[in-house]
Amino acid sequence: MRRYTLRSNISAQIFPFMRLTSIVNINSNNFVNSNADGGGAGGVGKDALQSALMFPPNYPVYAEDGTYRRYRSTANPAEMELYKDNTNSMGYYVNFAADINLYKDIVTARALYGMNKETAKRSLYIPTTMMWYEVAGVSRGHTGETDRNDQTIEAMINYNQTIRDIVRLEAVVGIGFYNQSGTSLEVDFRNANGRQNFRGGRCWLLPPAA
Repeated sequence: MRRYTLRSNISAQIFPFMRLTSIVNINSNNFVNSNADGGGAGGVGKDALQSALMFPPNYPVYAEDGTYRRYRSTANPAEMELYKDNTNSMGYYVNFAADINLYKDIVTARALYGMNKETAKRSLYIPTTMMWYEVAGVSRGHTGETDRNDQTIEAMINYNQTIRDIVRLEAVVGIGFYNQSGTSLEVDFRNANGRQNFRGGRCWLLPPAA
């Protein structure tokens, strides 16, 4: 896994009555063959770490016929190298705000704009020769892409006053606009070594090189 992150928080008093603030967060993540989390499913070694823990240490890597030797429903740890799982995700969050003192700290205003964007792509391929969840001899795969956008626009006016240390008056009036949008495409397939049919539409899927 490789991760890159940038964070910034900048605030400036532009005028005696106005302060500007900006917050920016940017991240990028790349997962390659992320199958070593140590999880399992009963007697099934579903990832490289679980397979290595369950596989007998005195078993050879290959069987007599040249294929990977397996232990019950557990894949050979060396066989896990054939598992192809690539995930890339990136996103950013920006927030800009302006705070304005309209009248002697009694009447203040605030304007805000925020944008949050996230994008993720995943490509998964399990070759025919690999056992996965007690199934062998069937190639399987998954491809997907997700994009999400959240946008915020807000404005408000605050009234805050204390009269003779006896009565305190507070009032807030504001308006906000919130927009959410996104797209997603997820496709699972089996025997992805030739032409596939998805809901009546035909396409060619080429598995990545082992």
